[in-house]
Amino acid sequence: MPTQDFVVNTQKDQTQVQPDFTLLGDGRFVAVWLSDQGGPRYEVHGQLFSEDGTPLGSEFTLNAPTEYSPSGPKVAALGNDQFVATWYVKTSASRPLKNPAADGVARI
Repeated sequence: MPTQDFVVNTQKDQTQVQPDFTLLGDGRFVAVWLSDQGGPRYEVHGQLFSEDGTPLGSEFTLNAPTEYSPSGPKVAALGNDQFVATWYVKTSASRPLKNPAADGVARI
């Protein structure tokens, strides 16, 4: 992973918060974060990077739209150079929703 600061997101005119990173076994790494896309809710976004920090592919959205904003995105490495991303969503009653996305797993 690069040792100096660098930008992971492509959206730069709105708020980007709560980043998390994981290193994959082959040297690539993944970043996830909350992205304000100018709408009423945040989205969970991610980006895969090469070992030297070069973006691989495009920034991607991990969550399906709901009436509530996601929070606390985390990413972890799995075997075979795959990863899993998680986040939580609270309702207006502050009770977590179960399985806010189809399976919560991003596959590259």
